Amino acid sequence: MEEVMSTDPARRADEAIAAGDPVFLELNGYASYIPGFDDAHVRGCRAQNLEFTSDVGSGEFHEAQRRLTAYAEIYNQRVAPHVHCER
Repeated sequence: MEEVMSTDPARRADEAIAAGDPVFLELNGYASYIPGFDDAHVRGCRAQNLEFTSDVGSGEFHEAQRRLTAYAEIYNQRVAPHVHCER
């Protein structure tokens, strides 16, 4: 997680766009989800799952999940126009 959070999400998104193959960041909960979008909007889109995320936990773990969700929302909004989706 710290590796993901060590870079500004907008900067990381811009780097992914410049590299030509951006994907959404996906977190785990009851089911996997892409923060910042409802499922219908991102169905069929390429995503990278962030391992070791979950909606189960408390305290420090819950705070880390909240921070990752906020990070992924910023990143995902920035890359959205550039992500390839099969529709």
